[in-house]
This record gives sequence, structure tokens and C-alpha cells, in this order.
Amino acid sequence: DSFASRYLPKAEGAFPFSALELRKHKGRLYLLRQAPPAEPYALPLEAGSHSLPDGMLTCRLDQGQGLRQGPGYQIRPRQGGEKMKQGRTRTLKNLLQEAEVPPWLRDRLPLVLDGSQVAAIAALPAWRLPMAIADGYRPAPGAPAWQVAYAPSHP
Repeated sequence: DSFASRYLPKAEGAFPFSALELRKHKGRLYLLRQAPPAEPYALPLEAGSHSLPDGMLTCRLDQGQGLRQGPGYQIRPRQGGEKMKQGRTRTLKNLLQEAEVPPWLRDRLPLVLDGSQVAAIAALPAWRLPMAIADGYRPAPGAPAWQVAYAPSHP
């Protein structure tokens, strides 16, 4: 029996105190600085490191792995209600829950959009989560492709 299961409610969630909060996720405890509310932003997909309101985004071109190169991609945080096709069309809420993305990061995750279509979800290397690519957005073998990774300042 762990401390988390013995002394904290069964539900996932946050237990705030002072400037910190104790979070429970998948039976583990995380002591985190309280994060301010997520801020909206929008930027074009360009190579380099980009400072976001709550973290750092790294975008680079690679060969054959990632999001196919294309014009006009935009990056913005999740807003809710988005869907992505991976075999079948699913809500991002469902995809992120299945990938075990911590709840406090889900609304901060950068999305790569092609118009209004979600083409990809940025990787979360600190959580060992690879970039999620929508059907139809993978590159041909050996073709240039984007790698997009997010490092939150409030992990």
C-alpha cells in the first residue's frame, strides 16, 4: 500500500497549499509549483527554439520521421473539443488520457494545425511521449519532416 493510496482520495487531482500543489496521477504523487492559467498563443511552425508562455518549444527538420513538411502550419495550445484522425477520428481528450499525459499538461500541449485540422501533437520528452501524427501527415520515406517537442516550465 502506498502513501498516495492510503492518505489521498481515490480520484486524480490537485491538492494546493502555499505556492505549491501536490498532484496525484496514476497512483504517483508530484509536488509542483502552482502554474498560472494557460495563456493563448499562435505562431507559425518554424525551425528553432521558441519561448511559450509556459515552456519551450523546439522545432527542427529531420528526414523521414515526424510531421511531413508543408506550408502554413500553425502552433497553438489545446483549447478543448479538438479531434484527430489516427485510424479513426478521436477526441484529443481521449487520445491524451490513453497516452497517460498528466491532466495538468493537457491544456498546455502545443498542437500543430493545418488550417483547422490537427496535424500533430508536440512530443513531451520529459514524459517519454513521442509526437502524435494524424493520418495523412506522415512523410514519404527519406523526405523532410518536422520534429516538434515541448518542455513545460511547470512539469
